[in-house]
Amino acid sequence: MAKERIVILSTHIASDVEATAARLLLLSHGRLVWDGTPEALIARADGRVFETLVDDAEARELTRLHHITTRVRLAGGVRLRGIVAAGESLPGPRVEATLEEAYLAEIAPRERRAAGSFAFVYATGER
Repeated sequence: MAKERIVILSTHIASDVEATAARLLLLSHGRLVWDGTPEALIARADGRVFETLVDDAEARELTRLHHITTRVRLAGGVRLRGIVAAGESLPGPRVEATLEEAYLAEIAPRERRAAGSFAFVYATGER
């Protein structure tokens, strides 16, 4: 998309970012909170994303405690995929983070302290 230019994307579609950005800058409340590659942001979320199958009551409790990114009702219960805070134990098996989950792992703790965050994505170089 850009070889010797800066392209600013403002999007909620992580696949667009993943396909085009060689470098990301995340801003939250006017402060730079991340500057690096998409791969490095995903690696930073390593060990913080889980997926588990639970009953309705446990799904409600996990939703209260963690940032849930996916909720799918199945015959055997509710499959949840979510993010834990840094340093917390996973309530289910560890899974690899997506770029969207890595973004949320970085931004969500700040969101709890103050509403209204958003991110700008900055892309340079070819992908």
